[in-house]
Amino acid sequence: MKKFYKVSLVAMTLLTLVACGPKRRPRTQPSTAQSEVTDGKNSKKASSGHEYYQTVLERYQAYSRTIEAGDSAGLETKLKEIDSQSDEYAYAMYLQTLGSKPNLSYFYTDLDKDGRDELLIGNGQSVSAIYYLKGQQPELLHTAFVASSGGSRSGFQIFEDGSVIYASFSSLQPEVDLIHYKFQKGKLETVNKIQIKNGDGQKPEKALGITAKELDQAKFGWKELETGKKATSQANNSEQQTSSFQVRVAVSDLRIRKEASIKGEEVGMIPQGVYTITETVSADGYTWGKLQSGQGWIALEFTTRVEGGNASTVKGLSAEDQEDIHSVVENGYSLMYSRLVKPTFILDLSNDHSGIYSYTEGMFLDYFNTYTPGTYQLADVIKKLEAQETSESIQSMTTDQLIQLAKERKQGWIYSSKDKKFFEFVPGGRGGAGPEVVIPSADEWVIENDTVTVTTRVKTSSQPFERYVLKRSKKDYSGGEHKTRFYVISKENVWNGK
Repeated sequence: MKKFYKVSLVAMTLLTLVACGPKRRPRTQPSTAQSEVTDGKNSKKASSGHEYYQTVLERYQAYSRTIEAGDSAGLETKLKEIDSQSDEYAYAMYLQTLGSKPNLSYFYTDLDKDGRDELLIGNGQSVSAIYYLKGQQPELLHTAFVASSGGSRSGFQIFEDGSVIYASFSSLQPEVDLIHYKFQKGKLETVNKIQIKNGDGQKPEKALGITAKELDQAKFGWKELETGKKATSQANNSEQQTSSFQVRVAVSDLRIRKEASIKGEEVGMIPQGVYTITETVSADGYTWGKLQSGQGWIALEFTTRVEGGNASTVKGLSAEDQEDIHSVVENGYSLMYSRLVKPTFILDLSNDHSGIYSYTEGMFLDYFNTYTPGTYQLADVIKKLEAQETSESIQSMTTDQLIQLAKERKQGWIYSSKDKKFFEFVPGGRGGAGPEVVIPSADEWVIENDTVTVTTRVKTSSQPFERYVLKRSKKDYSGGEHKTRFYVISKENVWNGK
């Protein structure tokens, strides 16, 4: 049986900002690269098995070059050399979706001090893939990145004693799967597998019983994949740039912080879209960008820089229009409501997710005004959800009071004017999953008069999946947290399930 722990995402550096996703493989420079030990400060001259990694590195260099050149056919040809179900394949496809040249670095390190190095691939700040040798054959442990759709996340923590934590989770679910690996005496051991829940509690390393010091991945001796030179993405905490530029936020759960640090106070989530960055600072292993709006700072590793050509007008739609439509469609692919309607689990009655969820009123105001044709004020939302109204605070109740309320209510909704939140009483879990989908580029959208039609496709088969018809919004409603430029007139599932 899996063990469950309560854990705070705020306390988990790994889960608050890490990249995520399936397994992938890296690229790196020829075997002339020397092997560095894990603190990134010292080096040794022995090759330590670097020559056996060259096929992997050369393959990833080919991926990088075809993606930079916009050569989709060339990338497809190269990918025929590997299994289409492999994590390396999935990662290469993910890199292609970034819309710019992949910026990867590599680092050799001997995690278990056995004289043969492991190969780490990353962005010069954090690890995205780990390779190790079985005899003379390189093997991929895992890869980590933020999937462009579907909400999947994964990441690494690496420790001085050779321990590695691999965490994988979905932004749509409260559970996080943790695997504790350990490199020791030339072998890789799977020490433990547990599942934790997002919420107040202990860190992953504590839940897994790891007491060794965690390594700062930003301090590894990262080198550029193509040149073998010191990665330019490495920077001291004091390094600062002030020239402005734009970035595209494609993930739905990137945090805004008051200071440029993982220890900075969270001030909210940034909606998907294009934003202007006025200043950058490197700290805590990330490059932080200051938002022009003055809201705070975001980690730029989870954004894509918008070059001049990427922000052009397509079919009369500005770059901001295109990003808004893309965001509406992507967030609309959700098991319940939209991805921006994110509940907080305030009472867990059992392991099947039954209990009480809370939602801010702004989430539902935005949802109904974005994904339905009508205009909704707060009273309309309360009526739509058939919510019981109360002036009492629900969120300030004790656990015993909440349990008693759940027994009385069983299921349905309560709106608390005191909390300005909706509370849902759920008798059981919500299951189900859909295929990974692709949103076509703006030049494939159909524009007729004042409507825009976007048909998403199943990634593995390219079959049509969902058809959205959107219209520019002139809705006037009070409240809300993320008002969009466009709203959905209709949404139709056109997938045949194959």
